[in-house]
Amino acid sequence: MLKKVTLFLLIFSFQYVDAQIKLNQNTGNTLVETGMPSCEKEESWGRIFKLSDFGVGPNEQFIICSGQIGLSKSNSGASLSINVFSFTDLPPQGSNVLRPTLLLGSRGIGQAPVIDGEPEIVQADFDEPIVVPAGVDRILVSVSKNKDYYNPASAEITVAGTDNDTGDSWYTGCDVAYTWTATTFVMML
Repeated sequence: MLKKVTLFLLIFSFQYVDAQIKLNQNTGNTLVETGMPSCEKEESWGRIFKLSDFGVGPNEQFIICSGQIGLSKSNSGASLSINVFSFTDLPPQGSNVLRPTLLLGSRGIGQAPVIDGEPEIVQADFDEPIVVPAGVDRILVSVSKNKDYYNPASAEITVAGTDNDTGDSWYTGCDVAYTWTATTFVMML
């Protein structure tokens, strides 16, 4: 069976061919500042979803056609992309480190908008969807920021969230490249 999906980072929603289901690890729709640190270097923010928790069966393929991210501060010196990884094992209890298994697809969002006021949602509709094959039960969905070295503007970006988070967020970047770390741990550093 084929399922069509729309992706929303931090407030995710997935869309089936004939219906819409929200994958949501936040409560409410009002975006707030998260207090996450930022830097000029490459960064990524991600969430893990167990697809069977949202009614996707083990023999069902997922088609991801778009994505969104909430930003509370953003500058035009960065480009953004959405990445989807398959994911097999959760980290051991108490571990702060995550290792995704396989990149299933990546799509560009484009140049980051300038946001310096109320948090906003940035939307990306993909020209070519990302396919999550049947048999994949967990995915890590991330938004990555890369510095645009041809643009002198700042590349700092701060992600937004909502007042109540119901899932873990993961971060990699700045000086912790190539290691996904729980955002609760990053904010304690």
